Amino acid sequence: NEDVYNKKHTFKLADVSQTKTLYLDNLKTTPFIALYIDESGNERVSGSPDYPLTFSFEITEGLYSCTLSGTGTDTDAFL
Repeated sequence: NEDVYNKKHTFKLADVSQTKTLYLDNLKTTPFIALYIDESGNERVSGSPDYPLTFSFEITEGLYSCTLSGTGTDTDAFL
């Protein structure tokens, strides 16, 4: 059996507006691959064409709370 890894990246965006909300809402149907820097300062990539991340958001305390999440069969690769 293959191992399955859960992946989740969260971030916040300011300047809540109707235009930005519509733009972010349209991103919900787009598959993503994320580049990020881990806790040790290493550049990594999360997601893949076969296991893309999905985007979601909510508005809390005047900010967009955004999440990229998904699963994959490998840990996040180093760049």
